[in-house]
Amino acid sequence: DLPQYLQDMGGFLDSSVADRFGAYADFLFSKYGDRVKKWITLNEPLSFVLFAACGNRFAHAPGRFLDHCEWTMYVVAHNLLKCHMKAARIYKEKYQAQQNGIIGITLVGAWHYPKDPNNEEDVAAARRAFQFTFGWFANPIFVGDYPDFMKEIIYNNSIDYQMRVRSRLPEFTEEEINNLKGSAD
Repeated sequence: DLPQYLQDMGGFLDSSVADRFGAYADFLFSKYGDRVKKWITLNEPLSFVLFAACGNRFAHAPGRFLDHCEWTMYVVAHNLLKCHMKAARIYKEKYQAQQNGIIGITLVGAWHYPKDPNNEEDVAAARRAFQFTFGWFANPIFVGDYPDFMKEIIYNNSIDYQMRVRSRLPEFTEEEINNLKGSAD
């Protein structure tokens, strides 16, 4: 959840949310870091993307983006990753050495098994499903960017089927890729 003030400014759809999230995290690290040794930047961002950003507007807060879910989920996920990156970088650069803590993120997703483990298409489908859940968030944090095939699929669908001029999946800058990679202990 975000404070209502930040939600009114666009919440996790607003590209400047990472700076505000970083300032909030900095405050928490400075006030509680002498006692808190294990930090989680975000809890289950995939769940937030699927339910809060695209979910039932009457059941999941804020839930007001369902009509535009085909693109809002990618923007929200991208900004959540940037929030994690910002908070983790602040902690590692300013506090970790003196506070002796660790920082990470809690990821969630479904495990997918191939219908027929001897069928290459089924195995590939299970891998794709895994990457579109865990990989969506884990790959940028541990490798630096979204899985290549995920970028390719979303780009092709955006251009070929939705007649967009660019991919619905935002891109990270080189600096963001470098700061995301290894941002969880």
